[in-house]
Amino acid sequence: NVSSLFAQQTLARTNDQLNTAMSRLSSGLRINSAADDPAGLIASEVLRSDMTAVSQAITNTDRANQLIQTADSALGEVSNLLNDIRGLVVEAANDGALSAEQIAANQLQVDSSLEAIDRIARTTSFGGKKLLDGGLDIRVTNNDVDITDVDVQQVNLGSSSTAGTLFDSMTVNANISSAATQGTLTDGSDAVGQFTFGNAGNEFTISVFAVDGQPAVDNITLDVNYVNNTTTVNTVTSGQTQATFAGTTITLNLHNGAGVAGANTAAEIIQAINSMSQFENTAITGGTQIRADTTDANLLHFNGQVAGGSATQMTDQTNVVNRVQDRVVKISGNLGSETFTFATGTTQTVMSTAINAVADATGVTATVNGSNELVLTASDFGSDGFVDVEVISETAIGTYAESGTGSIGRSTGTDVAGTINGIAGSGKGNVLSVRSNILTADVTMLNTAALGTDHTFTITGGGANFQLGSDVVTPQQARIGIASVDSGKLGGTTGSLFQLKSGQNAALATDSITAGKIVDEAILSVANTRGRLGAFSATTLDSNKTALSDYLVNLTEAESSLRDADFAKESAALTRAQVLVQSGTSILAIANQNPQNMLALIR
Repeated sequence: NVSSLFAQQTLARTNDQLNTAMSRLSSGLRINSAADDPAGLIASEVLRSDMTAVSQAITNTDRANQLIQTADSALGEVSNLLNDIRGLVVEAANDGALSAEQIAANQLQVDSSLEAIDRIARTTSFGGKKLLDGGLDIRVTNNDVDITDVDVQQVNLGSSSTAGTLFDSMTVNANISSAATQGTLTDGSDAVGQFTFGNAGNEFTISVFAVDGQPAVDNITLDVNYVNNTTTVNTVTSGQTQATFAGTTITLNLHNGAGVAGANTAAEIIQAINSMSQFENTAITGGTQIRADTTDANLLHFNGQVAGGSATQMTDQTNVVNRVQDRVVKISGNLGSETFTFATGTTQTVMSTAINAVADATGVTATVNGSNELVLTASDFGSDGFVDVEVISETAIGTYAESGTGSIGRSTGTDVAGTINGIAGSGKGNVLSVRSNILTADVTMLNTAALGTDHTFTITGGGANFQLGSDVVTPQQARIGIASVDSGKLGGTTGSLFQLKSGQNAALATDSITAGKIVDEAILSVANTRGRLGAFSATTLDSNKTALSDYLVNLTEAESSLRDADFAKESAALTRAQVLVQSGTSILAIANQNPQNMLALIR
């Protein structure tokens, strides 16, 4: 019965098709076993593995974000406490209106707030992991004396390409090409040396001005030569007063008036000196100017009297220092500006003292160099530190500004420049920073650090390491450090927060100025930490999650196209298989009846 055999074979294939369509429609999968599509199964399993890893990476990112948010919330409370302390410090500084008891009450509140900050640092945790006690800070070993501070925010320690194991440390080399500088201006005032001879109320004064770029005033001597053969006041005859200049020596020769009628007045002597120098601000040979005046227009009086007609020499250099004429000058720095009024004769040392008294408000300090010149220097290094000097008014003989008034200059410092591990860094003052997917760090260098030499420190681990990608490789990991915020660690260059506690050197009743600076530095430190964590959350974690989510969608679509059933197609296949099964069954029944027709012939 060949027809029956053919019908059976066809019906069997149709039944297989029906079963396949039913299994795909019931499971929703096109591939229910390896036999369904071997190649498709392999591709599908690889995609499923990627989907699982990406899904977990998204979960890891969410968990990392939750940790960062927990830390930020605690840091926000620390900021609130620091702001409260700042208010208490400012209030306590008003000791003219507060009693000792009120300041002591403020100190109790400060102590309580510091204890609260320490408690937050000790207890803030996420899933049993302490966040703010320093346990998540990146560990750095620094033995280079030219590196004063290292702040590593993120680091990727890398792994061995052969063994595939993670490294536990990294050596970092900072190479400085140019050091940070401070803005500096040297006072361009004419130097004034004053020599005074004579009795009180009847003195004769010679003032010597050193012109810019010419010999320093301390090289100038004044020789006053005269002959006196009586015990009375020396007099000279008109025309016999001589004032000469050679090199840096001014010689005034006074002759007695014996046998000569008349006598020189002090005014006439002054005229002789001023004529020699072509009067006040006109340069003469040798680059020195002289000016003479007197407190009395009468005869010139000298304290020294010499008998016997012998000659003597009087030299006075004790008062040869830089002095200014009447001047009002505005000095500005990055912290503010201050206007100073200096009277004639004010020395550079006195000016320096006045400027330094308000250096904390201007950001400008003053020193006097070996040439008795006033040197103004920005307190801060780098482009943020500057010195600006503007003359508001000065006397006619002043030469501080060529025009007599106006700005004489502005000097701005330069930032440090160099590389960190071969990557060009950005400089800000003495701080050289690098931002890369391998290392994010700020390195503070001494401005005297050797140039062109590697200055080395070592990162020895630590930090919070997050697996943010689907592959366990270092480029898909991020390690961020969270420093301790307890009172022993918070602060800056001025000191640490614990110094504000009772009995410490920055307690409110001891030194409120230092206390204010420390609190300001602590507030800035916490703000920087919060900002860095916020940036990590927004730019690294959030963007990573967005990218992973898009990646997961694409993987799911690709895997679905390989493995999932096409319901429209499979429904049509089921209907077809059902019809074929019914038809095949009927045909098989007919085929099985054909042999019965053969029996009819026999009968």
